[in-house]
Amino acid sequence: MAAAGYAPALLGFEQLAQGWFLIVQQFVDAVLWDEIVDKPVESPKAAVHALHAAGFVHGDLRGCNILVAAGAVSLIDFEWAGIVGKATYPYFMNHVDIQWPSGGRLVTESHDLWWLSKFDLM
Repeated sequence: MAAAGYAPALLGFEQLAQGWFLIVQQFVDAVLWDEIVDKPVESPKAAVHALHAAGFVHGDLRGCNILVAAGAVSLIDFEWAGIVGKATYPYFMNHVDIQWPSGGRLVTESHDLWWLSKFDLM
């Protein structure tokens, strides 16, 4: 994703206890999707298409996980992202304040597209 310009570059990572990873990514001087007025509407679709074309899903494409800088977007917070057909949502999700796509624990491409539809991008 970083090579395609749709995510900050990965600078390093370290595996921690109990399967957690510490991830260090490039700083991006950007604004959150939720906070910008002139939204580059084609960029999130292109980013998600590139992610899916590579065989991955994101799972948490809320506006707080899409950065906008110079008219382009970067996806962040890949905590739940993974390989199509294998990535799953955690058990500890906030269902009180956040509406999530329906369909169980498996993160699917349709879930990512559901998020885009929430921004009227489909």
